[in-house]
Amino acid sequence: MASSRRPKRSPGYKQSLSAAGRLIYERMEELGMKQVDLAAASGLKPSKISRLLHDSHKKGNSYSISEIDINRISIALKWGKAGREKLRYTLFPELLCYD
Repeated sequence: MASSRRPKRSPGYKQSLSAAGRLIYERMEELGMKQVDLAAASGLKPSKISRLLHDSHKKGNSYSISEIDINRISIALKWGKAGREKLRYTLFPELLCYD
């Protein structure tokens, strides 16, 4: 039987999250969700959620996020329109001058 506890981390461990990752992670913690829960609720692959949270740009780890992905994540996190827009502008700050 697999344990649902988080593995122990070293005392100096710091989780490096992207700006959007911090928004998503904070909301996940409020709702008691894990990455796999968000992936299941949003219909996105767990690897895509992980890459979004950690802003992975390493070779082979690239990703692209779409408006549909933003909508799915926002719905899964029960954010509503304001939360969705905050995530959208965090991911695409250049849109602020057009909207």
